[in-house]
Amino acid sequence: MTDHRTSKSAYTTLRALGRTGADLLLPPRCVLCDAELEENESVQICRGCTLELQGEPSPACGRCGMNTAAAGAMECPDCRSRRFRFDRTFRYGEYQGPLRDAVLRAKLLTGEPIAAVLGAQLAAAVRSGLTDGFDDSDPRNHFDLVTCVPSFWWRRLRRGTNSAAVIAQVLARELGIPLANDLLVCRRNIEKQSSLSLAQRKNNVRGAFGLSWGYRIAGARLLLVDDVMTSGATAHEISKVLKQVGAASVAVAVVARAMGPDW
Repeated sequence: MTDHRTSKSAYTTLRALGRTGADLLLPPRCVLCDAELEENESVQICRGCTLELQGEPSPACGRCGMNTAAAGAMECPDCRSRRFRFDRTFRYGEYQGPLRDAVLRAKLLTGEPIAAVLGAQLAAAVRSGLTDGFDDSDPRNHFDLVTCVPSFWWRRLRRGTNSAAVIAQVLARELGIPLANDLLVCRRNIEKQSSLSLAQRKNNVRGAFGLSWGYRIAGARLLLVDDVMTSGATAHEISKVLKQVGAASVAVAVVARAMGPDW
């Protein structure tokens, strides 16, 4: 596998400026609730918000990320009949309550610090998943490259950010895996998946993604990052594209997994 290009996001610049500016003059505060942080707490999130984001942990299917009664299961009734092209799903939590609110706030330019926090939490979830399900828990022995679900240029311009890219950047740094956030491109503006039926979601993303020029990923083990997984259609479509050009495996890491009858 050849060397990969990496991309920088606005988060990098903002974080660097913040470290050398206001954070040196004012006590650090939680990016979610703005409470002043204690010395032994994270410089980004307080203990109370961390507990609220985590919620009550539930066993999740290792294949699709849905809740399952069998802890450690790599297939569940919800995904047994589906032919997903991705090989595994790591999730931080369920798309509800405080975590849902944090994910929505992270989609805005002003929410990039929140996206960074979610990236760190997701990295910890990936480490935990590897510890529970594999003999070797070192992420660097499982993944060659981290990338993210791309946003269409107009949507990215309108929002000023792509939260999945910020999450992926922090996750890659925490896990010590090379990052290629410009590996994929979104070729057209797609509708919001959560507003569509399952059949419409598949059609909505079909043919929407492609590989950027200059990349060769034959034999690579990829970790694809997104903020939310709803039906799995987007991850499935991107994984299909990646495997068509030679990727050996594609695992998906999402901050939140949506639950419901029409997943």
